[in-house]
Amino acid sequence: MLLTIDRRSKKPIFKQIVNQIHQKILSGELAPNSRMLSERELAKTLSVNRMTVVRSYDELQSLGLIERFKGSGTFVAVAHKRDVSKLTNWTTYINDNTFLTTNPIIQKIREHSRTMTNGFDLANGELAPDLFPSNLLEAIMRRISISDINLGYSPPEGIGDLRDSLCLSLDSRKSIKTTSACILITSGAQQALYLIANCLLRPGDVIAIESPSYNYSLSIFKSAGLKIVGLKVKKDGIDPKEIEHLYKSYNIKMIFLNPTYQNPTGTVMSSKKRIEVLRISERLRIPIVEDDPFSDLNYGTKALPPPIKSYDDKENVLYIGSFSKIVASGLRIGWLVAPIEVIKKLSDVRQQIDFGLSIFPQIIANEFVKSESYTQHIELVNDLLRFKRDILVTAMNRELKHLVQYQEPNGGFHLWVKLNNKYNESKLINESFNNNLLFMPGSIYGDKNGYFRLTFARLNNQDIDNAIEKLKLIIEKAT
Repeated sequence: MLLTIDRRSKKPIFKQIVNQIHQKILSGELAPNSRMLSERELAKTLSVNRMTVVRSYDELQSLGLIERFKGSGTFVAVAHKRDVSKLTNWTTYINDNTFLTTNPIIQKIREHSRTMTNGFDLANGELAPDLFPSNLLEAIMRRISISDINLGYSPPEGIGDLRDSLCLSLDSRKSIKTTSACILITSGAQQALYLIANCLLRPGDVIAIESPSYNYSLSIFKSAGLKIVGLKVKKDGIDPKEIEHLYKSYNIKMIFLNPTYQNPTGTVMSSKKRIEVLRISERLRIPIVEDDPFSDLNYGTKALPPPIKSYDDKENVLYIGSFSKIVASGLRIGWLVAPIEVIKKLSDVRQQIDFGLSIFPQIIANEFVKSESYTQHIELVNDLLRFKRDILVTAMNRELKHLVQYQEPNGGFHLWVKLNNKYNESKLINESFNNNLLFMPGSIYGDKNGYFRLTFARLNNQDIDNAIEKLKLIIEKAT
């Protein structure tokens, strides 16, 4: 099987491999049931990373073009004995576009999360169902009268009552002063990031993100044609002076930060650094996007520094918040605080995409955020997360003390763990799948130094001990 790789092409190598193999199957050069090179053999032949070939084969298998049999090898799918020469080549349409697919490791983890039984999900970054305010939300829904609701399209910027309520909440809880005209309601924080990347930046622009960072796992930025440079995360956040260095070297156009209980490290940027970062960005005229999903989840003894946005008197910070981590991810309510001209632009684009978010979750969110139950719920979630954290840390100290290092978090629900010994990440991930225990490897966050992320909010309290005992066996097999 002769394949050629054009390393100067903008098309990713895995897509080049997929397209060429697909064409060879369509043309009959690769006959049904014929054996293909193994992942390792093809990687060696093409002088590419084996994971690149794994990703290509995953894509071909998902399209029904190849079949894999454990212990036997990879074969062209028998289903293609029919005459496929006249079929539409959907692979070309799927692959030849600007929006990239999700990282294949993340895809596999999500698939296992959906299908595994009697397992432990330490990868899923959301609250457990027993932390949802189900009774409170149900009571709110019973009070809502459909006859009082305008069932037409929602305003593209979001309903006014919710934006008004958020203004009051942001002022009282975050010391962020804004107006409803400067708030855009989004379908979670992810949509806010998408709109910023695609509407406020141009292909080829360079952005700075934290390293490691959740944003490395997103295809949003690369799909928008943006180039990414990293700001190293230290114990109290990034070094603000590094922004100036990156600006001089790359002419960065925007800075993306998650300064409070940062995902995945759990670090908190100091007040001094927040102010310094803001002043540098103002001087260089580089906007900051402050993603703040975890600041309400603070169960430590110290008060948190206020958001960077609270210091912003020149409208240089775009502030993103969400109910996903404090109420329920399925509510799909996020918000963006930005200058009014930015809100108008993004609202216009958003209307072209979906004509506005559904009215019902906005009404429910509004009733919840303006009620006394909102603060009570957050306090309860913090108490329960602290309890989960304590169980996890006790188990980690008992089972893994000689195998890993970590910093005990005082908020959020992630634990950033470093392995003491060298390991093979692919082997570690495969062992986790085989043992029905999921976590997020550090590589998807841009870190290659032997880290992984555990999320403890998803597990039942009684399962945490068993999960850590199993994790110990997995690590010992892979190191």
